[in-house]
Amino acid sequence: MMEPLSILAVAAAVVQFLDFTWKIVTHGNAPNSTSRKDDLAQAANKLRRLSKALGQSKELRNGDNDIYRIREACQTIQAELTAVLDRIKDTRKERLDVTAHSTSRRWTSVRQGLENILGGRKLAEIEKRLESLRQDLLMVVLLELSPSEQRSIEPSAEPIGLEFLESIDEKERWQNDLIDKILNSEGLDMTLFSPSSLGRCTVKYFLENLAYREMFVRVGQIPYAFDNTFRWLFQPDDRQQSWPNFRAFLANESSGSYWITGKPGSGKSTLMKNIASREETQQELRRWAKNTGALVQASFYFWSGASRLNKSREGLLRSLLSQIFQQYDNLIPVYCPRRAEIHTLFGKYTMPWEMEELQDVMFKVLQDSEKKFFFVIDGLDECVDDHEELVALLREISGNSNVKMCLSSRPWSDFLDNYKHGPHLKLHELTTSDIEHFVNSKLRGSSGFADLQMSDRDFAASLIEEITQKSQGVFIWVNIVVHAIIADLKAGKRIATLQSRLQELPGDLEELFQKLLDMIEEGNKEDAYQIFRLAQVAHTPITLLTLVFAQGDGDLEDGNAFINSKFVKKRLTVEEKEGHCNRMKRRLTSHCMDLLEVVAPSKAAADILDLDHSTTPDLGTSNVDSQSHEGEFNRRVDLLSECTVQYMHRTVKDFLARPNIWVSFSQAITSSSFDPYEALSRASIIHLKNIDIHYMTTAIFWRAVEDTLYYATLSDIQGQNPLITELDELDRTANEIARTQWLKEPRGNLIQRHNGIPLPHQRVPRRIREENEHASHWSAAQAKGGSKHSFLCLAVQFGLCSYVQFKLEAGSAVEQPQGSRSLLDCAIREHESVSILRSAPLTMNQRISMIKLLLEKGDNPNRRDPFQGTPWLYLEGQITNSLKEGTMKDQNSHIKRPLQQKKIDIERVEFWLSAAELFVKYDANCWAVNYKPMIQVLGIFDEQRAAVLKKAMKGRRRSLSHIWTTSVRKKNDAYLTLGQEDTKSIQTVAIVALDDFTQH
Repeated sequence: MMEPLSILAVAAAVVQFLDFTWKIVTHGNAPNSTSRKDDLAQAANKLRRLSKALGQSKELRNGDNDIYRIREACQTIQAELTAVLDRIKDTRKERLDVTAHSTSRRWTSVRQGLENILGGRKLAEIEKRLESLRQDLLMVVLLELSPSEQRSIEPSAEPIGLEFLESIDEKERWQNDLIDKILNSEGLDMTLFSPSSLGRCTVKYFLENLAYREMFVRVGQIPYAFDNTFRWLFQPDDRQQSWPNFRAFLANESSGSYWITGKPGSGKSTLMKNIASREETQQELRRWAKNTGALVQASFYFWSGASRLNKSREGLLRSLLSQIFQQYDNLIPVYCPRRAEIHTLFGKYTMPWEMEELQDVMFKVLQDSEKKFFFVIDGLDECVDDHEELVALLREISGNSNVKMCLSSRPWSDFLDNYKHGPHLKLHELTTSDIEHFVNSKLRGSSGFADLQMSDRDFAASLIEEITQKSQGVFIWVNIVVHAIIADLKAGKRIATLQSRLQELPGDLEELFQKLLDMIEEGNKEDAYQIFRLAQVAHTPITLLTLVFAQGDGDLEDGNAFINSKFVKKRLTVEEKEGHCNRMKRRLTSHCMDLLEVVAPSKAAADILDLDHSTTPDLGTSNVDSQSHEGEFNRRVDLLSECTVQYMHRTVKDFLARPNIWVSFSQAITSSSFDPYEALSRASIIHLKNIDIHYMTTAIFWRAVEDTLYYATLSDIQGQNPLITELDELDRTANEIARTQWLKEPRGNLIQRHNGIPLPHQRVPRRIREENEHASHWSAAQAKGGSKHSFLCLAVQFGLCSYVQFKLEAGSAVEQPQGSRSLLDCAIREHESVSILRSAPLTMNQRISMIKLLLEKGDNPNRRDPFQGTPWLYLEGQITNSLKEGTMKDQNSHIKRPLQQKKIDIERVEFWLSAAELFVKYDANCWAVNYKPMIQVLGIFDEQRAAVLKKAMKGRRRSLSHIWTTSVRKKNDAYLTLGQEDTKSIQTVAIVALDDFTQH
């Protein structure tokens, strides 16, 4: 039997043969040809070379039958095709009669030459054979790549799948096809592939793909419980009669949920964090799990102020599963065998997760009767998904006999109705002693309070009692009030002043927030308002350094000032960076009344910077050691600049979102033209310019570009501010950085990696490589589909209508270069299908405005791209595909799903209808369009408009002779107008008309 590597060598040769043969049979010419005879000669010669590379025929042996059969089938196809190509080359002379209307005797590609001899049916049969061999080969390769038990435990320098891909040209395509085969092949026996235990690297890649960057952000923000608070939960006293015993819930044999509810700011999240980490929790759970021995714990904290995953069911499931698999990685190949196989073969590979798959994996994991699961899930009310769906999911999870959950939320009806009949407690009714202890401890730690006790012991005692009673069980209120009282005590204010202060502070939390806002000094209100707005509109928590860049020093009033500002002209030194960040910290304290706070990126960073809050627990300490500059000072500044500015509490976020709270700021707001989206877009550019090239990565680069465009889009939509100067600066800056070698990224710069860096044995002339790099725009690296690109394409993707209009009117060509995706194509397609970047928050109406602009400026809906598609055909495909039944793969996923009962998005149908009306108005060719399914879909939104569109489409169904006549007349008229009526120009007219005719 052949050795595996020998089989893979044959497989690599077969891949090369199939790729080339498929190209010439389906659509193409041989590369670098100069004439049609060259096409034939090159195609025939290369087929012979590739066939020879397959090796000599050998006797079939057991176990090797498949690869030999595929090889011999390829050699048979080679013999058939080269015979036909030789025949054409030797007997047929090239003809081109430019005055003839008929094309029946003329061929324009190798495929057409083959079709003329073999016929369409025979050529289609060869295509079918090639595709069948390709599918068989994928399975053979997977079987041979599948690692043994020993190899999986001993991680190699490079995954074996990547080693195989190095030997073929179209690496990305074959990698995607192999992955698609693993994920979507029905009846595929995964026991043939996945080993029972995975190597460390495979586990690491799997968990990185399942987890997400902000997974532990919220738990790091939540303060630890104050000393000796919440002890009553595990040491019941006489209050036990009013709420079910939590300790008994943990230890008894029954499953289910325990619900903790309470007023906003009453300390629910702190209590949940305390429960998750408390030793008593572990003791009682071990009693519950004593018969199984295996206890799995995981926690999740919903947070409405963070990214989508931190406030969704998807994020919940990904976080819980990540923690489960981290504790028991042997479960990965059991419940996710296909993904385990992919990471084993190809290492780090990003695959999206979908709710259906996450739920399926979770429910299967929970069927493991040998394990007990305990989940702590905080802040259900902060989930942005439908709360009934969330409750249904949690009910199904807790319905397993080996699952217990502790849940918390505000007492909203969706949660109250579902959990009020089960074990639960109302936190704000049970924390009086904790609040009294907190107030007593905080005040006694103040030297000013010690002096007060000596001078008036009775008033000092009454102060503690009055604060405790007025708090109504709300810890956030207590924290703010105690902070204010301590400041007054430190200033030595009189007792009458302290009494007045306590009486003035409202007992209601929101009234207290309003009081604090109104107390901001008049001269600070404009800056304070800007900071609050920046925190409010940022799609992720804003860093301290980004806030510095966004506010500037009053020198960023317009585009010209922005370009000439010190932040844009010169990269900050480490000392300057520290100075700006420290000044911003002081500004937050003096201007924002502690409603916003500075949060360190990790617990270790919080200790270094002497901050009270961090975004992650100790899991994030590796960043402190590995990603900082040399020296303690540089490390400290790096960490300081990575700190984020966040709301003190979710109640602050909710309060500041109300429009009627800014009455006392009216003068500051009226006198300011501040646009927070413009400021954040500019800040993202400055951030990109200030990143040390030694620490630049692909993820960091695209995140800065993405943020710049995201906020520029919102600035255009909300404030009709096109940011021309800023976007041009982004293009210039990104181009410069993309053409620079990044030390953290292997082999070449961003553009070189996108174009493909030749292997050592692939001798590509340096001049060719430099020309390709020079001709490539940096934005092509984010585009899907492999076509050329431009910054204007990127602007269209993000819906920057004002910017695109300005550029087109300033002279930029609406017609993109040959081989590029058209601007209309970028506008008509879903953002996810053309870009790896996060989409902009565009409405369908805004997308229609972009399409209308491009059509008005002359973009052609019938222009063919390198894949022979047109914007009009792609629009038709989107519409008609929505009717298809069976299975269809989502653009963002490898997972197939049934669509028999697919719901059609009405807003999307309206977009399709409006776009189709515009396309037909601007002369879209309806000759080959099957309008019946289009009208069926579009009629869902508006039958009358769909009927009018149908009539217009039928009127545009021009015959081929009409297209030909119109094309010739149009071009000829143009030349006659120019006075170029001679034989040569008439021939040129005919050739141009023929090209126009072929496009239609």
